[in-house]
Amino acid sequence: MEFLKQPFCITEKDKELLLSVSPPTIDRLLKADKKKLALKGKTGKTP
Repeated sequence: MEFLKQPFCITEKDKELLLSVSPPTIDRLLKADKKKLALKGKTGKTP
């Protein structure tokens, strides 16, 4: 996670907190934001 330190100014304390959160918890917290970003009705195929 060294690549995150520079652009986001992650401290060691913040790093430990982020690593202590489980992936399902992160998914639950980001569910609403992920839903907003999802493409609707876009199949990617041309008729």
